[in-house]
Amino acid sequence: MTRRQLIQTGLVLAATCKAAWAQGGARLRIGVVLPLRTGPTPLEVFSSEIAGEAARLGALLALEEVEAVGGGLEVLIASAPDAASASRAALRLVARHEVFALIGGFSEEALALGRLAEKQGVLFFNIGSASDTLRSEVCSRHTFHIEASAAMYLDALAEGFTALGVRRWFLVYEDTLEGQARYQRAWKALERKGGLEVGKALVAPGKLEFSSEYMAILEAKPEAVLLMLNPLAQLNFLAQYGDDSRFQTTKLILFPEPSTQTRAFLSTLRQAVSQFSGYLVTLWEGSLGTLLNERFSSRWGRPMDPSAWAAYAAVKIVLESVLATGSPEPARLVAYLEDPRTRFDLHKGTPLSFRPWDHQLRQPLYLVRLNPEAEIGIRLSQQLALAQLVAQVPEIPSGADPLPILDQLGDSAQRPSCR
Repeated sequence: MTRRQLIQTGLVLAATCKAAWAQGGARLRIGVVLPLRTGPTPLEVFSSEIAGEAARLGALLALEEVEAVGGGLEVLIASAPDAASASRAALRLVARHEVFALIGGFSEEALALGRLAEKQGVLFFNIGSASDTLRSEVCSRHTFHIEASAAMYLDALAEGFTALGVRRWFLVYEDTLEGQARYQRAWKALERKGGLEVGKALVAPGKLEFSSEYMAILEAKPEAVLLMLNPLAQLNFLAQYGDDSRFQTTKLILFPEPSTQTRAFLSTLRQAVSQFSGYLVTLWEGSLGTLLNERFSSRWGRPMDPSAWAAYAAVKIVLESVLATGSPEPARLVAYLEDPRTRFDLHKGTPLSFRPWDHQLRQPLYLVRLNPEAEIGIRLSQQLALAQLVAQVPEIPSGADPLPILDQLGDSAQRPSCR
């Protein structure tokens, strides 16, 4: 979207907001519930607070763009570190401030916010949980997913690394229901692309020492190791073994949690593992040459992390949907978002839409490689250099219909578990 188009869209959105206020209708207030640091405690790079702070900046950037051309919108931000407090904060936003849409959801908070939104009759946009369960067994009519699903990440990973010639895989996953589900889905994605599992390791939750897994990987001699562990476990695993020369021919791949996609996490990992050149698939990449990245880095002096893009996109989707329907009424917005003709320009190079069967945003993802030569520092150029874009997955040829191509990532409409 050009600057002129952005200004024109903002003017119309601002007029829509003001009209809703003037008519005495539903106030155009959006609630954003995020895990944010509220005290002097150091911010751990593996915690969801680091992604929550990035999301806050993304939502504020979207708000500032509307205010710059007339205003008329309120974005109310609440801090909530867990599911219980997220539900309380969201209920206050709905009851006291009459928000008609909620944005947030990291880890178990997404399920809690989705259930509350359904009960209160408002919309919820999930920007931080990849859990496939939210798109299947516990799906909701009022929940829409900006964050990619685990299935999408795994399909993108399988496609991207197959293109790089990887066939022999070793999978490391946690002994939890979510971990085992991801293992099964990862193997399904890899097998479909001709992958061969040469080994696996089931890791107890909270484990911080990985010598047995390390020896099993060396014995199996895989071409790639997929670490489907929580962010702290990923950091500990790589800090212990990432510099071992016997891993030089093995691609180490991180499963992308919101915090592991941040430049703060990558900087810490770069310091802990001096020669680490692993990979991950991300929702957004701050080094993309887009006007949005330029605006974000100019405003905040840092790259746009994926959770910042997700929050920005959620605010933009809400406002454009209100503009298109002429109303903040949730039932009308749900129908509009489910309409297969609805498209959004979210700076990913192609119009994006929601799948009607699981409310997942169709979108390309990005395969990136961590740069072992990057200089560690706080300058914008140093932060951007921490990761290098390898490929967009999937690639969309010019003039092609993006829907069937984007639907190659994630679970198809044939899956009956979401009703």
